[in-house]
Amino acid sequence: MLTLYRPFSDIERFHREFRNQLLREPDGEAEHFRPVVDIEEDDHRVLITADLPGVKQEDLEITVKDGVLLLSGKRESKLEEMTDVRYYSERCTGAFFRQFRLGRKVDPEKIQATLQDGVLTIELPKRAEAQPRQIPVVTG
Repeated sequence: MLTLYRPFSDIERFHREFRNQLLREPDGEAEHFRPVVDIEEDDHRVLITADLPGVKQEDLEITVKDGVLLLSGKRESKLEEMTDVRYYSERCTGAFFRQFRLGRKVDPEKIQATLQDGVLTIELPKRAEAQPRQIPVVTG
């Protein structure tokens, strides 16, 4: 039985994937914007920091429901529709959302958020009963 030998098939596949993924050709699947986050915790709070360059405050929403913090919003493309000109863009745009389960330690009524220089900081204070406290020792 004979099979067709294609010595350049791997190279052709590489070029096709490169065009589709990196150059975002119209027939390729575009990436979605998903902000990266850092989460820190100490005795008094949990701190979530998210990189949101290009996201406007009015395009950002933070909600708490059933013990879950939902961060959602959108980042729009600054490129205009072009008909006869091709462009290159690695920046992802579009709607996004991230979910974080809060747990019992966090006090949802005291959550605060600030957006500065494209960085969102969400401070989630812990309930007083969840914070460690020193127990005094008395002699008796």
